Amino acid sequence: MSDQTYRKERFVFRFVDITSEDADAIRALFKDQTIEKKNWCDSENFVVVLPIEPDSDAGQVARLVNERGIPASKFGVWASLVTEADSGGVTIPDYVMKWSRLVGGQMNFSFTCI
Repeated sequence: MSDQTYRKERFVFRFVDITSEDADAIRALFKDQTIEKKNWCDSENFVVVLPIEPDSDAGQVARLVNERGIPASKFGVWASLVTEADSGGVTIPDYVMKWSRLVGGQMNFSFTCI
C-alpha cells in the first residue's frame, strides 16, 4: 500500500451567468490565451474561467468588472481539490488571495474525493 494519495489543487477566477458581451470583453483581455466561453445552465448566459498564475494581472480584470458593472455575485475565485483522501484542506496561495482582494466577488470551493 502506498503512503501517497492523489491530490490536485486548482485555482481559477470564474465568471458565471454573464452576458455574451461581458464574456467576450473578458476574453478580449486575454487574447493571447485560449479562454473558453461556455453556456451557463439552461440560459442564454455564459461562464468564463480564467487561470490564475503568480504573474497574472488582476488589476485589468478589476477595472473591467467596475466598468461593466458586473455584480460581485457573478464572479470570484474558484478553488478545486480532487483527492483520494476523504478529508483534508486547502491553503489559498498569496497570489490567489491578491486576486480576491483586488477584484472582489465570491470565494468558492469544490471538493471531489475519487
